[in-house]
This record gives sequence, structure tokens and C-alpha cells, in this order.
Amino acid sequence: MNANTIQIFIMLLVFSSSCKPIKEVGSYKTDSAINHIGISTAYKFPPLEIPKGMYLDSIAVYDSLSRAGYIAYYLQSKEIENVGFNQVILQEVKNQIIHEQQFVEPYEEDLPDEIIYSYILRPTEIYSNGQIISISNIIDTYYKGGNHHNYTRHTFNYDLKKHKPIRFNDVFRLQSKTDSAEFITFAEQFTLDGCTDWDLPYEYLDFSFANSGIYINPNLSWACISTRSLLPYETKNKFINKEWIKQNQLPTKK
Repeated sequence: MNANTIQIFIMLLVFSSSCKPIKEVGSYKTDSAINHIGISTAYKFPPLEIPKGMYLDSIAVYDSLSRAGYIAYYLQSKEIENVGFNQVILQEVKNQIIHEQQFVEPYEEDLPDEIIYSYILRPTEIYSNGQIISISNIIDTYYKGGNHHNYTRHTFNYDLKKHKPIRFNDVFRLQSKTDSAEFITFAEQFTLDGCTDWDLPYEYLDFSFANSGIYINPNLSWACISTRSLLPYETKNKFINKEWIKQNQLPTKK
């Protein structure tokens, strides 16, 4: 998509006039941008508890050529030492929007100026132990006239001490297709249902941290949005890097 031919305005949404953190812990403010731009949403986002010293910010983009609206909510830290985290996660969000834009074609029909395609990214879970932070997002996309919304899960994992993102290969040991196939069998025993779509190999598999283990988040469909596998930290397996878990103070049972 040629940026020179697209009229895009970016509207930074501020939840207060001084960009202070959200006051209502466990809930979102009114989505004024969604109402203003006319973005369609179907997923009911659960209440979200925001870690101390952090707040949600947001960015909205309207593409007048494709008549697409994009809104992303992302976590930010008030601490000076976390400025790298703030920059990396904001760039990650922008990259997600840019990636999504390439799939939306110009819309040329002479209809009222309204949203034809919508994209929303919002956190649904946040885990932090002071050393690592894991932000699990649901992405809700919709073409007007479609039978249903589509969903994907995108997680941002970051090491606040080392000041860098946490990659799949930092936590898991999958060296071959054989390892990947064995990993499927292992993870399926912790999956609530069989509504999964596994990719090979697992170099970029979406995962997120929780108090009781590591979530493996397979590709989603509109009917399988809740499908996940929770791998307990203490489970004996050759796939999770035990030394990495120990170094990052994750809660394993003795």
C-alpha cells in the first residue's frame, strides 16, 4: 500500500487531559474513538487489572482509501527505567497495524463514508512479577456484511530487567519437526478442547505467562476464541527451559 496515496490521520486518544493513567482499575474507559469512527466490535473484552505504575494508552488510525479503521490499546509505564519498554511496545502496535493494512484493498463503491473494515487490538490479560511482563491481546477484525468477526491472539512478552522482548526460543526448546510433533501431543493434554490449529515449526508460536503456567495460544477462529493450553511450570517435560524459568522467578512447585 502506497502511503503517498492514502490519507491517514492518527488520533492519539487520551483518557484524561494530562494523559494520566486510567482511574478505574479493572475496567476500560468509554471507547470514544470506536463511537466516533464507527468501528464494529463483537468480542466482549473482560475487565482488566492494570499493574501498579502503568496505564493504557491508545492509537486510532483511519484510512480513507480503504475506509478501514484501526484502534489499538497498549500498556505504558510511568517509570523512567521502562522507557525502552514503552518504545518497543508502541512500535509493536504500529507494526501490527501496518501489517494488517496490506490485506485491505481500496474500496471504490459510491456509498456513504463509513467504516467498511475494522480492527481492534486490546489486552485481555496482563501478568507481571516485576521482572517479566506478559500482555495477551485479542485482535478483533471485521468486514462489513460478514457473517462473523475474526479473532487472533497476539502476546507481547518483555524482560523489564534485561530491557528486551522475550522470544519463543528463550523459553522453549524445539529443535526439529520431531520436537514440534511431540510438543503437540504434550500440549494437547492441557487443552480444554480439540479446536486448535497448530503450525510447524514453532518458532513464532504465541505464548503468554500466568501465575500457574505458560499459555500456548494456537491460531484462533471465530468459533474457537477460548481455546488455549496451559502448561504448568512444574510439569516434567523437555520443552520448557527450566533454567530460564528459575532465573526469571516464575512460581514453580517444589
